[in-house]
Amino acid sequence: LQRHRLSQKQVFFTLLTDILIQALLMFCSGGLSSGLGYLMLVTVAVGAIFFTGQLALLIPAIASICIILESIVGSAVFDRDSVDVFPAGILGVLLFGSSLIFTKLSNALVDAQQVIKTTAALSAGLQELNQMIIDRMRTGIIVVDNNRTNQQINTAARELMGRRDQDNPLI
Repeated sequence: LQRHRLSQKQVFFTLLTDILIQALLMFCSGGLSSGLGYLMLVTVAVGAIFFTGQLALLIPAIASICIILESIVGSAVFDRDSVDVFPAGILGVLLFGSSLIFTKLSNALVDAQQVIKTTAALSAGLQELNQMIIDRMRTGIIVVDNNRTNQQINTAARELMGRRDQDNPLI
């Protein structure tokens, strides 16, 4: 899987190609009234997930320009209603809004993932400390689960039971 990872340039040009093809399909299908322009929301959301900063805002900017140009060219060339220009602008605002929302969500997921990694490392350290404390106690300690399977046993308990090996199950 590592060999097939796309670089940032490849992802950007893939999204750019997707926007241009969607704009062309929208143009050939009768303009914004065909509903194909709303598919760009998905492309913009994907761009906001993969990119941050200015690059994340470049994708909805290009998509908005393509939609507005399609509306203007469609009304000039095919005598379509010029009423489509205002909804095209509204769709552009929606594209920017969805980009900002998905950027925030993506950043929140990255932050949550970092917190999870930190918490897991802390938990592993505390578990190791707990095991060291239990092993060094003079009191024999045995921890079993509901199935009566040995989960944890310290050195004192092994000595009291006359067992020296750690891998031998208790029950």
